[in-house]
Amino acid sequence: MIDIGSNVGWYTFIFGKYGYNVISFELSDVNNYILNKNYCLNKELNITLIKKGLYDTEKEFDFYISKENIGDGWVFCNKTENIPNHLKKTGVTQLTLLSKYIPFLSNKNLALIKIDVEGSEGKVFEGGFEIISKYHVPFIFMEFTPESLKKHGINPENFLKLFEKYGYKFSTISFYDRNFVSIDYIIQKYKRIINLYIIYSKFIE
Repeated sequence: MIDIGSNVGWYTFIFGKYGYNVISFELSDVNNYILNKNYCLNKELNITLIKKGLYDTEKEFDFYISKENIGDGWVFCNKTENIPNHLKKTGVTQLTLLSKYIPFLSNKNLALIKIDVEGSEGKVFEGGFEIISKYHVPFIFMEFTPESLKKHGINPENFLKLFEKYGYKFSTISFYDRNFVSIDYIIQKYKRIINLYIIYSKFIE
């Protein structure tokens, strides 16, 4: 299981306790402090913590945290306009590509990606698109926030169409739900935020 934007490790350690090998990506210093504390209490689990953020390019980005929730981190590239008022710049950071890890990940029985990176989801997948186009991860759990995607230059509808192109279907209920919903339904109904369950259709045929 890959946990991208693992925060303090809620999903990382739950899946670890169920026997999964987990690779956890988290950029925030605050969150990594807590992640490492949690890891020290659960050293018997097969968990790898990677203190890096992912994007579609390798360069320095401005790093912001929420004034309301210091564990809520955002990245922007040389952006000075339309920054949400609840965010505060704390410095710069170097991001990397998911594609750098794919040669290692593709040799594993990769079951699930969970991703929650405050609107950078599209950029993360652009930086390692073969993870779905070639390796077809069976399950992807994603926080889908159209307005946040737009702040990173991603068209939410086109982003979902990329998954559909490579054989994925969508649910807003669970991975067990088979009443799949269309992209039009998602775009029209969920203007702000939704937990989206993305399932590789050939896996369930």
